[in-house]
Amino acid sequence: MKDYIFKNGLLLGAFLVFISLTSYLFGVDFKLSLPWSLIEVFAPFSLLIFLMLSYKKMNLGYLKFNPAFVVCFGLLAASSFIHTFFKILLFNYIDPSFALMLQEGTIQKLIEMMSGFLPDDAIEDLVTEIESQNSFSVSTLTKGFTSSLIFYVFLSLLIAVIIKKDPPIEIE
Repeated sequence: MKDYIFKNGLLLGAFLVFISLTSYLFGVDFKLSLPWSLIEVFAPFSLLIFLMLSYKKMNLGYLKFNPAFVVCFGLLAASSFIHTFFKILLFNYIDPSFALMLQEGTIQKLIEMMSGFLPDDAIEDLVTEIESQNSFSVSTLTKGFTSSLIFYVFLSLLIAVIIKKDPPIEIE
C-alpha cells in the first residue's frame, strides 16, 4: 500500500505540476478561461478515480473501506504537497511577476462577472480586499495546503464509500 501511494502520489503530483506548468506557459488569459478551469478540476479527479480503481483491481476487485480511504487520502495529500511546493517555487522564486499578472487577471474577471450583480461600491471593496492579499505567498499557499487536507479527508471518505467492495464471507 505504501509503495502504491508513494509511486502514484508522485504521478498525480507530477500531473498537477504539468497542468500548472501548461497554464503558466500559455499565460494568464488561458489559465483563467472557463474550459481550462474545468480541465484543472476534472482531469486530476479523473486520474485519482482511475488510480483508485486500479488499486482495487490489484486486490482482485475487492477493497475494504479503510484501505480505500488511506490510499485515496495518501494520494491526495502527497500530490497536493508536490503541487503546493511547485506553486511556491513558481510564484515566489521562478516568476513572481506571473503571480501579479494572475492576481490582476483574476480581479478583471471578477469585475466582469460581478458588474451586473453587485453595486460598484461593493465591487470596489472586494477588489481592494483582493489587492491587499498576497494569494501566492509561501505562507498563504502553505495555509491553503493545510486547509485542503481537511477537504481531502471528506473527499476520501466519499470516494472510499463508493469504491469499497468487501470480499465475500466464506463460511466453513
